[in-house]
Amino acid sequence: MKLAAVTNEVAPLTEPGSLDTIIRTALAHGITTFEARTVEGKRFPLLTGGAWDILKSARDTYGITYSAASPGIFIGLTVDSDLAAIHKNQLWSMTMDMAEKIGTHTLITFAPKRGADDPAEFGRVVDLLGEIVASAEARGFDVQLENLPGTWADTSKACLDLLQAVNHPEFGYVWDTGNLYEAEQTTFEAGFELLKPYIRDGCCYTTQPVFRLVCRFHIKRRWPRFSIPRMLSIDGNGSQVLRGGGLGRRRNCGLRSAWRRSVAIPLVIANAASSVLFSSTANGCSRRGC
Repeated sequence: MKLAAVTNEVAPLTEPGSLDTIIRTALAHGITTFEARTVEGKRFPLLTGGAWDILKSARDTYGITYSAASPGIFIGLTVDSDLAAIHKNQLWSMTMDMAEKIGTHTLITFAPKRGADDPAEFGRVVDLLGEIVASAEARGFDVQLENLPGTWADTSKACLDLLQAVNHPEFGYVWDTGNLYEAEQTTFEAGFELLKPYIRDGCCYTTQPVFRLVCRFHIKRRWPRFSIPRMLSIDGNGSQVLRGGGLGRRRNCGLRSAWRRSVAIPLVIANAASSVLFSSTANGCSRRGC
């Protein structure tokens, strides 16, 4: 098991030069894997020159790796927005160019915001996502859909509908349990059963208002067997990465006590193997910045 961090969730630092501090802070706790998302207040790939230089050089300087790049594509946009076309073309192309330079071949996408809830709009969303997945595959990337309230990928069923409609082997799913709870107001079991053939990464929350925890399952279209509720104990192939979040606004995710107990399990395992940022008593949940 590895411990990883999102670039903007080790500490709430956004001033110029703070990325170096964030990376060194994570490294001091044994974290060497990062998701490239927001850097010094700017979303990947639209970074300042200084932040980009640090992000790119950190692989050699500090020996870190990047598990994925998340450009926030389509967040806040309807499928028919002029900006949606720009995201699909220019922003997505720039994301792939820069993801290649930092050595990651996994990209995260969101679905457009819901406009009219009708089959015609759903079809356009499917076409849009299908196009970015196809363009990514042509350049050697896989793509993961992340759920977010208010979008066409808000609930478990909505995510399943999109994944099945796009129907592409390089199109997987980021299972964000906190965002699902916000959209569905129910616990995770039913949604897990629906989506588990597609899950590549998973965001796992607890109810303590200190930190957010995310576990990532790096598998190649092969779902490892899980034991519920000890669902964070992998019994299959693939390396497991546990990702930690920084301080944020307090939020009670409302998950059941069995789920809270399960979240502590991988932390104990990780602590037995190496130095980690979170102990089994210093876990919790903050509202995730998507």
